[in-house]
Amino acid sequence: MQSGMWWKDIDAPKNLPYVRDRIVESYFWACGVYSEPKYSLARVFFAKMTQTTTLIDDTYDAYGTYEELELFTEAVERWSLTCLDMLPEYMKLVYKTLLDLYQEMEPIMGKEEITPLFNHSKEFMIEFIKGYMIEAKWVKEGHIQTTDEHASIAFVTGGGGVMISSCYLGMGEIITNEAIKWAVTEPPLFKACSAIGRLLNDIASYKKEREREHFPSIVEYYKKQYDVTEEYATGMVHKQIEDVWKDINRESLMCKEVPRTLIRVVINYVRTLYYLYKYNNNFSEVGEDMKDHIQALFVHAMSI
Repeated sequence: MQSGMWWKDIDAPKNLPYVRDRIVESYFWACGVYSEPKYSLARVFFAKMTQTTTLIDDTYDAYGTYEELELFTEAVERWSLTCLDMLPEYMKLVYKTLLDLYQEMEPIMGKEEITPLFNHSKEFMIEFIKGYMIEAKWVKEGHIQTTDEHASIAFVTGGGGVMISSCYLGMGEIITNEAIKWAVTEPPLFKACSAIGRLLNDIASYKKEREREHFPSIVEYYKKQYDVTEEYATGMVHKQIEDVWKDINRESLMCKEVPRTLIRVVINYVRTLYYLYKYNNNFSEVGEDMKDHIQALFVHAMSI
């Protein structure tokens, strides 16, 4: 598997031992987004992108010091290999992995004539990482966010923009000029994906994350903001998830300017995300049901 060999070459267990090794789960997610053989290139790129964002998430969330994260964020904004010398040794591999991934895809995207979408996907990534830095800054300062502040950053780091635009890279001629114009505006579907991604992640992870200093999950935020019980706060989040699903359904039916295949990609992305996070964080802590699904899909022969 191409994505597996790519990850093996990075050798994260040795070079970045704090990072979750989730390349198989990332490819499983990619297969949930699009299973058709003609989208094999898109699946590989999406799997690599998912593992790379996991690498970045773990660096900001669990390992890097505040000063190191400031340097990394500045380097990402400049987006140049000349920035390597300003980074701590372990961060050089993280940074080079990110830049190399986009560099690998750039000539392919040029041939497919979707360079504007590719460039905007890179901009989504920069904003995504800057969102992580704002979270780290607020945690360091002990800043108590307003509702609008919390939502504005929490939903940026939900990753809808960068992940959905990445889903489209490598899909070929289905990406029309009209589709590119639609995608680069970060349409409501992208924002809904960010929202539901963050909500599901927070529901699945908030108990574990409160064991250490961390940007407050939406559950923790609601408990403090509205002075309610944990049970009531989680109920509020589940209600929000239902509302976002309604938004996704409505937008998917109203969106007429792009091919239905691209709308299906968004819906499949969220469906797979929902499976991964609905009952527990199956992406971070892979359970037996997830292992069974992966083995059924990739290991065991189909019975006819």
